[in-house]
This record gives sequence, structure tokens and C-alpha cells, in this order.
Amino acid sequence: MGLINWFLKKNKTSKRGFEAAKSTRFTARWFGQKVDINETLKNDIIALRSRARDLALNNPYISKWLSMIAANVVGQNGIMIQPRSKNPDGSSDNYANKAIADLWWRWAKAGVCDASGIGSFADLERLAITSIARDGEIFVRLHRGYQNKYGFAISILEADFCPVNYNNADKNIIMGIERDQYGKPIAYYMHKKPPKSSNDLTDIERIEADAILHIFKRDRAAQARGASWCANVMNRINILAGYEEAELIAARIGASKMGFYTQSADALETTYNGGDGTDAAGNILTEVEPGILEQLPAGWDFKTADFDHPNTSYEAFVKSILRGIASGLNVSYSVLSGDLEGVNYSSIRQGVLEERDQWRVLQSWFADQFHQKIFEAWLDLQLLQKNLNLPYIKFDKFCDVVWLGRGWQWVDPLKDTNSAIAAIGAGLKTGSQVASEGGLDIEEIYEQLAAEKSLREKHGITIENDLITEKGGDD
Repeated sequence: MGLINWFLKKNKTSKRGFEAAKSTRFTARWFGQKVDINETLKNDIIALRSRARDLALNNPYISKWLSMIAANVVGQNGIMIQPRSKNPDGSSDNYANKAIADLWWRWAKAGVCDASGIGSFADLERLAITSIARDGEIFVRLHRGYQNKYGFAISILEADFCPVNYNNADKNIIMGIERDQYGKPIAYYMHKKPPKSSNDLTDIERIEADAILHIFKRDRAAQARGASWCANVMNRINILAGYEEAELIAARIGASKMGFYTQSADALETTYNGGDGTDAAGNILTEVEPGILEQLPAGWDFKTADFDHPNTSYEAFVKSILRGIASGLNVSYSVLSGDLEGVNYSSIRQGVLEERDQWRVLQSWFADQFHQKIFEAWLDLQLLQKNLNLPYIKFDKFCDVVWLGRGWQWVDPLKDTNSAIAAIGAGLKTGSQVASEGGLDIEEIYEQLAAEKSLREKHGITIENDLITEKGGDD
């Protein structure tokens, strides 16, 4: 009994604490992360950024993923503004809301809002979100006093403009950003033009923080810079790309049915004069043509090399790897890969709905970090310059806007429409919620319905039982 008690006590003691924290032969090479996230970023983000850009150019899955982000976060028409200013009695200030929205959309046109004179605001939205996903961050420069009628424009600056290697502990400058004692940015040290390399620290200017927006997703509280969103799948994607290339080459070789000429001992005096010549080492070269049969001289033989490719497990292996990649990128496997084999309505609906929740989270985050901050800087100038006939003293009131991200078509329109109608009827949802889920504005819907009703009345048309009939006509 004494030996058993000793064993139980030892076994119990050895299991205290976190198993994942123990040092075993299975965890010997598991080093973990440094305490200071910024030390890790200083060492790694330039390499991550470079590799992510290479994948964006050359890897079809990362290219597809970036396209998915642009299409689902920004969409065709961009994230829409909906001013929500209210009067003291709580009613909507329709005059102010319409004036703000109209001026915003005039400023957002191509060649006006972009300091380079090229893109529209929707173009800049797509450029910004894909750059953030690929590089981990972007900088937006706010040009107050710009030479257009609005006195305001913006520039999208890639992460390279703020040098990671620019550090000064005495001034609390970490990776090109000067901060106060609380970690709030005071100024940014930016290249005046695209740098030639990551080690280039020339031609740098100090820009006050109120002229720069630094947009990135924080994973750690003290994090100063952003890392590529595809960092956790880069190795897997690179290995998969190498495997696919090797398998493709092997399959091509296998399809060519290559082989070797062999010569028996009794044919040493016989010369093979066929083929297409020899290489520098005297090896026979032959170009294979379909339907050609050739007679070999005595003592010569041809032995095929049978490369067993494509490998029968290739498809299952690639699918398995791609599922892990899709999970790391927060997208569905079927959409990323384009593989709809074995997908039914229930499974694709579940996958699509879960993915759309991720897109809505990104839309909300992007609107807060990009749209709202740019809008407030823009509104401040428009009120000061009297481009809006509204009092500046009510700036906070006019900042109340909602950003409507793109919506999505229902997976099954009839089922989902009936579900929405039932939810509204049961008081579980409002018409505004249903409209917002589709990326629509309920007020615009009602305005269009009212306009259509007026137009039908003008032309003597009524809608009854879902059928369009003309008054006085023969039914």
C-alpha cells in the first residue's frame, strides 16, 4: 500500500498547473512568444509584409481572399453614410441630414476626395481594407487646406512610409511613432516619398498625429504596429504551393511516359542512330511524338519510367490543408476553394451565415476606424468654411451618423423572406433591422415606395393581390 500511495501522490503532484506550460520532449521546440509584442513586431513585420505581398501576387488563394475582403466589407458601392441628426424634441433633423449626405457624396466622387486625383472614396475604401489585410496596417494622411472646393482630401499611405527601424527610447519613439506616457500617438515619422528599402531612414518628416490616421487591428494592448492578417497561414500556404507545383510537374512527367535506352553486352559494337542527337555527356535525346513507332537495333532496349501521378490521395490532402487555411483566414472553405462538391442547402447556409457574421464585424470595425474619423475631420472643415449652412456649435450633433455596410442576398429568398416577415409580425425584429441586414436604409425604401405609389396613381395603376392592373381595364 505504501508504494501505491507514493505513486498516486507523485502522479497527482506532477499534474498540477497547465499541461501546455510543461517542458517535455513534445514541447522542447515550442518557444512561445516574447512578453513585449513590439519586440516581436520589430523583428518580424517587415518579413511578414514582404511575404504577404508575394502571396497576393502569386498565390491564387490569397488573391481570392483579398478579393473576398474587398467585396464583402466594402462592396460594389462602398459603405453608405446615413446621418442621424435629431432635433431637441427627438424628431429627425431632415434638413441637416440631407445637406450632410448630399455634400459628402459630392466630395466622395472620383478625383475629388483622393489627393492623387484618381480614385473615388469607394476606391479608397477597397484599397485601404485590402492593404490592411495584406500588410497589417495603413496610414491615411488628412490634407486640410487641399486645393479643391471642399478644402479637404486624403491619401492612402502604405506601411513602408513609416519606418519600423526608426526608434528612439529617449523620445519614446517606437517603430516610427512618437507616443506620450499613456501610449497615445503624438507624431508620426514618415517618408516624404516611397522608401527604397526597409533600412532607408533618409528624407523623413515629423507629422503631427492629428494629420495621420494609423489603422490596424490590435491583438495586444501595447501593440504599436499591425501584422499581416494572413500571418498564421503563410507557412501552410507556401508549403501547399510547393506541393502542388511538385505534383503538377510529376503528373506532367508521368503523362509523358519517359524512359531509358539500355544496351546489352552483346550489342557493344552496335550504334543506335535514332533519337534527336545526344547531350554533352553523350546521352541519347529523343523527342516523343504521338503515333510514332521505332525499330531499335539488335541489343538495344527501351524501358519506361512509370511515375505514378497524379497521386490518388492528392485531392483529399489538398482539401484538408485548404480547410485549415480557410479557418485561419476566417472564411468558408467552399468559397475560398470554389469547391461546392457535397454541399447542400443546410450546410452552405450555415457556412454562409457564419461567414457573414465575420464580415459584419469587419464592416463595423472598418467604419469606426476609417469612415467615422475621416468624416469628422471632413465635417469640421465643411462647417468652418460654410460649405454647409449649419451652425458649427452643433458639431457633435451632426457627427451622429450610421455607416451601412453592404448586405447580401438571401440563400433561399422565399424561406428567408417568410422568416423575416414572421419575425416582424412576432415583434422579434423591426423593418429597419431587416433592411439593415440587406444593406438598405428603411427611410430610402419608404421614400421610394411613396414615390412609386404617387407615380402609379398618376398613371391610374393599382396593385391588388400581387397583380398589376389598370383602372377601367378588362380583367
